[in-house]
Amino acid sequence: MVLPTAYDHCLVEADGWELVNIDSSIEDSLLSSEYEQSSVRTAFSVSGAAVRNAWFKNQLGDLMVCRYEDIDDSCMSASQTLIFKNLESKYETQKIDEKICMIHYRRT
Repeated sequence: MVLPTAYDHCLVEADGWELVNIDSSIEDSLLSSEYEQSSVRTAFSVSGAAVRNAWFKNQLGDLMVCRYEDIDDSCMSASQTLIFKNLESKYETQKIDEKICMIHYRRT
């Protein structure tokens, strides 16, 4: 059995985003950023024992954080992503996106 990766859980296209390690102080600073009268950290609602944060970076220097449930079924795992747009000397938060996975069964 092949287990899903962060790319699978977060629905991230590998051709535009690279999975990266981010310094913990930068991660803390970004997750503490203001988001809709709260912080990014507070706005993320995915929680539980198997929750992971994955960080991605694109060629423009934008960062994306994805909080997801690290379980065997990437369709059934909850995930939320947020892009931090690189604006030279600071990052601007975009809208939090939530994954919706639809399974379609067809009767024959």
